[in-house]
Amino acid sequence: MGENNRDNSEDSRNNEERYKPIIDLITGINSKASVFAAQSAMMKNGMLSSSVNQYLKGISDQYSAISSIYQKLPDVAKISFESPILKATRDANKSIAAITGHTLAPQLAKAITEQAKISNGLQKSLAITMSPVSAGLQLDKSIKTLTAFQGIDKSIIAQFAISANIGKITEYALHAERNFSGLNWGSLGQSLGLNQIEKGLLSTSLVEYTTQFSKLCHSFQSNPSSLVGLNSTLARIPSIEFYNTSNVVEKITIDREDEVEEEILINDILIESEETLHSLLPKLDPELVRLWIGANQALNSNNIDKTRHFITSLRELFTHVFHLLAPDAEVKKWSTKPDDFHNGNPTRRARLLYITREINNEVFNDFLSIDIQSTLKLIELFNRGTHGVVSKLSEKQLVAIKCKAESTLKYLLQIHYADCL
Repeated sequence: MGENNRDNSEDSRNNEERYKPIIDLITGINSKASVFAAQSAMMKNGMLSSSVNQYLKGISDQYSAISSIYQKLPDVAKISFESPILKATRDANKSIAAITGHTLAPQLAKAITEQAKISNGLQKSLAITMSPVSAGLQLDKSIKTLTAFQGIDKSIIAQFAISANIGKITEYALHAERNFSGLNWGSLGQSLGLNQIEKGLLSTSLVEYTTQFSKLCHSFQSNPSSLVGLNSTLARIPSIEFYNTSNVVEKITIDREDEVEEEILINDILIESEETLHSLLPKLDPELVRLWIGANQALNSNNIDKTRHFITSLRELFTHVFHLLAPDAEVKKWSTKPDDFHNGNPTRRARLLYITREINNEVFNDFLSIDIQSTLKLIELFNRGTHGVVSKLSEKQLVAIKCKAESTLKYLLQIHYADCL
C-alpha cells in the first residue's frame, strides 16, 4: 500500500506539471475579465468609449484563442490509468473549446444583440455571471453600466459577456480533467475503504456521469444558441457540479495538496452556495436553516462524533428539500405515468423531473438528474465512512462533500424560486 501511495503521489505531481501552465493561462484571462468588470461597474458615462471598446475586444480575443491551448494538453492516451471517464472529460473540454473559437462567440453575440434592441433587453440577455459571487455581481453591474453608455459597441459587450461566462466554464472543466487524470482507478475511493464491488459501482456511475456531461457539452457545441438560451446561473451549473464531483472523487482516492488557485475556486463555490442557502432556505422552511447551520457547526466542532452528525444532517436536509420542492400531491397532479411512482409514492427521479419541469432542454435536464443522483450516492458513500468508533474521513474530504452537497442544494432552490429561469 505504501508503494502504491508513492506511485499515486508521483502521478499527481506529474499532472500538476502537465496542466498547471494551461490552467494558469485561463485563470489569468478570467481574472482580467473580473478586474475589468469591477472597474467598469464604477465608470461614468462620457468616458472614452473607444478605449472601452478596445479593451473589451482585447479580452474577448484572448478568450477566442483559448481553443488553441487545448493542443498543449497531455495526450489522454498516454496518461497513466486512462479510462472512459478521462476520455469523456477530454471530449467535453474539446466541445467547450470549440464554443470559444473565433467564429462562434461573435455569432452568439450577434444573435443576442438582434434579440435585444434596447439597453435593458440586452442587459437581461447578458446576465451571464462568473463565479465567485463578487465577480458575478461585478459583471452584472458592469453590463448594466456599459449598455447605458453612448458609443460602446453592444455586440462587443455581448461577446465579452459570453466569452467571460464560457471562460469560467472552461476553468472548472479543466480543473476537473486534471483531477481525474491523476487517479489510479484501481485505488478508486480507497480512503473510504471501498471493497471491489463498491469500487466497480462507483466507477460505473462515474462513466455514466462524465458521458452525460460530455453529451451536454457536445449539444452546446452543435447548437451554441442553446447555451445562450439558458439563464447565466443555469449555464454555469454543469461545469461547477462536474468540478465538484471530480474534487470529491479525487479527495477519496489520493492525497494531494491543492494549488492556491484551486483553493480559491473551492472557497468561491462555498461562498456562493452559503449566500444562496441563507437567502432561499428560509423561504422553503425556516427549520431547514437550523438543520443546515447545525450540520456546519458539527463539522467545525471538535466533537469526536462530528462527522457522523454532519453527514446524517446532510442526508436529512436533502430528504426534506426534495419533499418540499416536489410534494406528493403536486407530483401526482403533474404526472400519471406508472414509472413515476412506487407503492403509490413519487420516485426520486419523478421528484427531480418535477423540480426541473420548467427547463426546456432535455439534455440539460438529463445531466441535472444524474448529477443530483451522483451527489446522493457520494453522500451515502461518506455515510459508510462514518462507521466505526472514530471516523477516518479527513477535513479535506469533508469540505469536498460539503462543497458538492451545498452546491446541489443551491441550484435546486434557485430553480424552484425561478432565480435562474
